Amino acid sequence: MKKNTFNTNLTKSLSYVYFSLFFFSIYYFLNNFYIDSGYWYDEMYTLFISNPNVSIDLFYERLKGNSETYYIYDSVPQFYYLTLRQFFLIFGYSVENGRIFSIIFFILSIFAIYQLARLFLNKSSSLMTSGIIAINPYLLWMANETRIAI
Repeated sequence: MKKNTFNTNLTKSLSYVYFSLFFFSIYYFLNNFYIDSGYWYDEMYTLFISNPNVSIDLFYERLKGNSETYYIYDSVPQFYYLTLRQFFLIFGYSVENGRIFSIIFFILSIFAIYQLARLFLNKSSSLMTSGIIAINPYLLWMANETRIAI
């Protein structure tokens, strides 16, 4: 019986494409991380709110917003700021660590999308779905920001 070489070659070709896209996205990701290193106002405010060196009462005051103290209300869920604050307590309070926090969430979201797609699609379609998410330029750019947008 003759082995179907078309499917084997197609599978190998697709794996090379996925492998190349993975390295392209890593290159783009690292390039943005080191070159586009400016901080936007909303990222600075996220860093300001998530500061682990302030008391928890001041943290919640900053989070709620207060016109007397000039804190601005931000409609981001408290869970994000609390998680980021804990991350800063463990790994240190710095701009780079804030971005690494977003990168970790981006990578975890790719795995979560793959697992969710596996519930409804076959393996190759799930890989393609997570691959498209992984190389999306907007998401790669947002993964380098310390904001909940990712």
